[in-house]
Amino acid sequence: MFWIDHVGLVVRNMPESIAFYTRLFGDGPIDRVEWRGEHAAQVARMLDRPGLELDAVFFKIPYTNTLLELVEYFHIDQETVSAPGTWIGATHIGFAVEDLDATVARLGLTLTGDPVLLTTGPYRGGRSAYLKDPNGVNVQLMELRGRPGRLPVLRPGDPPAVVAPPPAASAPMDVAG
Repeated sequence: MFWIDHVGLVVRNMPESIAFYTRLFGDGPIDRVEWRGEHAAQVARMLDRPGLELDAVFFKIPYTNTLLELVEYFHIDQETVSAPGTWIGATHIGFAVEDLDATVARLGLTLTGDPVLLTTGPYRGGRSAYLKDPNGVNVQLMELRGRPGRLPVLRPGDPPAVVAPPPAASAPMDVAG
C-alpha cells in the first residue's frame, strides 16, 4: 500500500516560488532545510549528480496531509523545462478552490486560457482554469462540484482524510522481480 507523501518541484528562485505558493495557499512554508556536505552528498548519489547542494522548502497543501516540496539545486548545470499542458510527459498540479473567480483575482496572475465550465465527465458542474507558476509548472485551479469515483469534495473546515494503517504483511514482498 502506498499514498502520496509529497509532490516535489525544482525551482530556479526560491524566494519567488515561496511568494507564489504562499499567495496561492494563504499560508507560508512549514519547514525549510539546507543540504550541504554529507547530507547533500547523499542526495547527489541518489540523483547521480556529484557536487550538488540544495535548499528545500515544504508547504502543507491545505485540507490534506500532503506536502509540496520546493527544491533549489546549486553547483550543477540545469535546463529549464516548461511544457504546455498538452505535451506528452507534461505534468500539472490540480488544486481545488472554493471560488475560482475570487482566487484568480486574489492571485493577480495571468491564466493560460479562459476559465471554463466543465459540462461533461466526473468534474461536471465545476469550473477550471490553468496558469503557470514562476518555474513554468502547469497549475490547474478547480472549483469542484464532483470528483472522479464519486470521492467527496473537501471544503474549508473539513478535516484531512484519515488513512488507516496498512494491514500487516504475511510475508516480505519480492521486489527484485
